[in-house]
Amino acid sequence: MHGIVRQCETLRGHVGPCGAMRAMHGIAKHCTAMRNIAGIALQCGVLWAPTRGALPYILSGVPQAQQRMDPAWRYSDTTGCIMTTLHHYRPGLWLTEVELPDEGFAVRGAVILGSQRAVVWDTLTHPRDMQPVRDLVGNRPLMVVYSHADWDHIWGTAGLPPAPIIAHTECAARFASDVPATLHAKQAAQPGQWDAVRLVPPTTLFPQTLTLDLGDITLTLAHLPGHTSDCIVGLIAEWGILLAGDTVETPLPFLNPDSSRSRWIEGLEMWASDSRVQHVIPAHGDSDGPTLLQRSIAYLRNLPHSAVPADLDDFYRETHAANVRLSTRSATLNDG
Repeated sequence: MHGIVRQCETLRGHVGPCGAMRAMHGIAKHCTAMRNIAGIALQCGVLWAPTRGALPYILSGVPQAQQRMDPAWRYSDTTGCIMTTLHHYRPGLWLTEVELPDEGFAVRGAVILGSQRAVVWDTLTHPRDMQPVRDLVGNRPLMVVYSHADWDHIWGTAGLPPAPIIAHTECAARFASDVPATLHAKQAAQPGQWDAVRLVPPTTLFPQTLTLDLGDITLTLAHLPGHTSDCIVGLIAEWGILLAGDTVETPLPFLNPDSSRSRWIEGLEMWASDSRVQHVIPAHGDSDGPTLLQRSIAYLRNLPHSAVPADLDDFYRETHAANVRLSTRSATLNDG
């Protein structure tokens, strides 16, 4: 197997990752031993290629210092174009990521593997994004959680087997308004690209908090409006991890016209003072400790005069400018 992986890395150097993945498809799809060791099936046009030294990580585990955001398994379709990257954050927790070059950002979800049940936290942008997730979950009973109803967090659900879908009460209302409108607009603007998307509304709603028992761990969901009215966060207390969705973002949060900064700041302050929170994982940008919450609080409180990094990319430069315009419409933080 080491020889096969060396071939793969050599091919990557000569023809690039997509070319290497296409060339390796004939080797990988027949390699039962590698499928078993990785614990992830290669099936139906999906293949994998280890990147940046991932082989020891899969075979023998990663030292604790390397587990956080250690590189990953990248999945592609048969054309070799990368779809979903899986990052093994810690035992029982995988982070799912998809790059969206047309949009100028990437989006992150998560797969939580408890001893009795699994949770997919956000299904990303397209049913194909969930192909590797099906293999991770295996035969565990599955639940899906929507952090909120923005398109880049919910359009992949049809790529999973039927399962309960849990979200805040206001998330369901959005499926009758802006969610289908956004899909229709994107399908019109990019014909053929989004035809496989099927909107799957939540089936279980909660107004404030809800705790899910996964066997050896729990996931506590809590409403935190701000970015949108239906935003939630998820606390895995046993691991000290807060899945933050779009309630925090690196390098800066994203305001909408109906965002309430006062409620947003209040919710972030509550979690920033919670000693159980040791790691914060947002849907966009780098993960960090509780200081990520503090940075978001400071940015929101100081608008329109918030300090921002000098090296912002185009997307976040435009986001900051839009945030400043929105913030000047309200004379105080008492905006709802």
